[in-house]
This record gives sequence, C-alpha cells and structure tokens, in this order.
Amino acid sequence: MDIKENEESLSIDKKIVCFFKKPGIIFSEFIEKPKYLWTMLLIILINIIYGIMQMTTSIDILKKSITDKFKEAAAGTSQALIEKSMEYATSIPIQTVTIIITTIIGIYLASLVYMGLARVFGSKIKYKQIVSVYCLSMLSITIGKIIKWLYMAITSNPLGVRALTKPTLLNGFLDNFDIFNVWQIVLLTIGISIVGKISKKKSFAIVAISCVLVMIISLHSYLKL
Repeated sequence: MDIKENEESLSIDKKIVCFFKKPGIIFSEFIEKPKYLWTMLLIILINIIYGIMQMTTSIDILKKSITDKFKEAAAGTSQALIEKSMEYATSIPIQTVTIIITTIIGIYLASLVYMGLARVFGSKIKYKQIVSVYCLSMLSITIGKIIKWLYMAITSNPLGVRALTKPTLLNGFLDNFDIFNVWQIVLLTIGISIVGKISKKKSFAIVAISCVLVMIISLHSYLKL
C-alpha cells in the first residue's frame, strides 16, 4: 500500500490495520485534509470511562490520601472540610467534567508546543495538522487505557495510583509513563516527519524535547518531596 493512497481508498478496517502496521499512510492524509474531531471525541470518552473506573477501584486509597494531605498541611483542618473535599474528588459528574476540560486543553496546548518546536526545526506544519497528528498518536494511550480498564474491571485492583500511597518520584513516573507512551513517541515522530515534511531525526528531536517538558511538568511536585 502506497503512502500516497488517499482517504477515499481507505476503509475503516484498512485504517485500523494501517494504524498498527503502517501509520504513515494515515498521517499522510493530514497533509491535505487534517481532521481530528472524531478521534478527539473517542479519546475523551475513553478517558472518562477509564477515569471513573480508576476512581471507583481506588476510592479508599484516594480518601486516605486526601486526609493525609490535609493533616500534613494543617493539623487543625475540620473534618467537614475533609469530607467535602472527598465528596468533590469522588463525584462522577465533577470528575467527568474535569476530564473533558483537561483532555481538550491538554490536546490543544500540547499541539501548540509541538507546532512551535516544529517551526524552530524548519517545518511549516499548520496548527490543524499538528492537532490531527497529536490526536491520532494519542490513540496509543487510549488503547493502553482500554487494556488497563479491563484489568481493573476484572481484578478490582486500581492502576496508576502508586503515588497516592507513596508519593515518590519513581511512583509518579510509573503512574504517568509506560510502554504506551513509547508507542506514542514513535507515532508522533512518524507523523510530524510526514506531515511537517522534515527528517525523522528532526522530528524525533521535537518529540524528545516535548517529552522532557511533559515529564518536568508531570513530576515537578514529586521533586519537592
């Protein structure tokens, strides 16, 4: 299958196969016709489902973490305030809205960073193109969350909450990064290279710099501990 194959010749089943075997074919579509709405909606939906499952399976850990944080911050914190915080933290409607907002903002901000770095490296990639590339690359994380959701549903054991029980830099890293992030790095490198029309070395440099920034932002709170 040639990388120049257009969108009309790719059925849904072919796109699924290409995503796993030759993602460059799908990325090449974004050169002329960038689009991401349905991909973004799927990402948001899976994030919500995963987030609710994670919260329900780790609710006791979450409550203990909130209580401990309040005790460390102010010994005289009223029980009513602690319970109110627990109520907000374990509210499915509040968590749903929070996930929707943070996912959308995260996608657009990350895409803006990638576009800025791509321009520095000589690419003329457009914002809608980079958002399309980023959303498609996030499907790797989405697949990971589906697998993790199935694990939590079957075992009732929460994932991604090591830092709640023991807030260390290592646990923070293990909660936020795994093999699916590596897959996303590969996809981003391919996508930015194809759509941005730059070498894979430059594309990888862009992705590497962005990943370092994300790690610093994600783990900065643990560095103070």
